[in-house]
Amino acid sequence: RPQPEGESAAADPRAEPGLSDAESASRLANADELFDLIDNDCSGEVDKREFTTHLSKAGYSMVTIAQIFEILDVNIDGLISREEMRRGFLSYEYSALRLALGIKPGGHKI
Repeated sequence: RPQPEGESAAADPRAEPGLSDAESASRLANADELFDLIDNDCSGEVDKREFTTHLSKAGYSMVTIAQIFEILDVNIDGLISREEMRRGFLSYEYSALRLALGIKPGGHKI
């Protein structure tokens, strides 16, 4: 979801310490773009099949895909919500997460 007017993404308690508002906004925008790309059926949630399809195209093993899915699926319901994806982009080592999800430096999809 877009940040409400006047609400700072950097103020999010889940965000990495020291993130600027611009960096947080950039990460959230990347998370939203990737979420929309992976959510093929436009259900508003990414299921394991959609996630596996996307990451396997980037060459990741089934074990690695399962591990990343487990990290992002915070509420353990078998689906990744937009908020869970955004939380992952704010909370985890960004460069590693971007590479794992198939985003090259500069924001281009693999």
